[in-house]
Amino acid sequence: LIESYVFSAELDRSSTLAEEVLSSAPSPDVELGLRNARSQVFFLRGDARRAAAEFQAMVPLVAGQPREAVLLADAAVSAMFAIDLARAKMLADRSLELAAEHGDTLAPALANGVLAWMTALGGDMRVALELADRAVRAANAGPGIEGHRRIPHLFHSQVLLWADRVDEARRSLQLGRALSSELAMGWDEPMYQALQADGRIRAGELDDALAEADAGLVRAAEVGSYFADAWLHAHRARVHLIRGQLDAADQELDQGEASLGGGGGQGLDQLWMLRGFVLAARGDSGSALAVLESLWDKLEELGTRLRQLELAPHLARLALSQRAGELVAKVCRVVMDRDLVVDLPLAEATALWCQALVES
Repeated sequence: LIESYVFSAELDRSSTLAEEVLSSAPSPDVELGLRNARSQVFFLRGDARRAAAEFQAMVPLVAGQPREAVLLADAAVSAMFAIDLARAKMLADRSLELAAEHGDTLAPALANGVLAWMTALGGDMRVALELADRAVRAANAGPGIEGHRRIPHLFHSQVLLWADRVDEARRSLQLGRALSSELAMGWDEPMYQALQADGRIRAGELDDALAEADAGLVRAAEVGSYFADAWLHAHRARVHLIRGQLDAADQELDQGEASLGGGGGQGLDQLWMLRGFVLAARGDSGSALAVLESLWDKLEELGTRLRQLELAPHLARLALSQRAGELVAKVCRVVMDRDLVVDLPLAEATALWCQALVES
């Protein structure tokens, strides 16, 4: 019953009932299921760090059992959303090893999706797309895992969007959303709507992007699932920025940061980047440069080349206006290294832009 509440987006009922049963000292097998459900609730409410810690704490309890691979995959998903990328990769790799030993099909669907997401952020779009395809194939191949087939489509769609393959991303999103609707699993709808909003912005369909983001925030409030809120507010802020509505953009950024509870998490990089863009649009180039340079350093530390490519032209332009020549050179040196990013038109365009800037 508790697990059913989780997957049907009745998170408050699930959490209350799980805590009640846990307090009655259940048997180890029952306790494991309850803790797993509680971890899912932590994740869906936006506390990815706590979810990852809980999933990992359960792994020793199932060591050597087939369930170990799935718990590691769930922990990898949570760690990735908490921006603990090194741990996420370690967990996903180990999950795949155990899944191969046990003939598991669910774990590869999740673990390959995590690796696809992080590989794309690292810059190798060719391998990322292969991993995302592998995740979707694994999800569709195994019996008895219908409830999890939606999740790889989220990863697949995001990687396709990052590769600027918007039409293919929409098709994958439609498949995932259809599965979610068919199974009456409402908790992941806000994430699908965040990705839809991203695709709409890329296509220049700004009113539709706002409508998708609005619907996502409404649905998140209905089901108590807030792990997509930072993205949804970031997409709204981007539309307002494009339209020159800077006060509205600031308000969305404040709400996006508040949704993360003062901590880190997926979507924070977008909020941070847009904050710098809004400051620049207001004419406060010095503050904008400080924000964006700090973000650049964090992206460099994480090795997220894709985000650096998105940021590079804006940061280099601001640095040039502030006569920060060393920063211009540092930024351009990174993005002009063609070996760092594979199969992405944005990489070639950004490298040429920086090359022209340096040579001029």
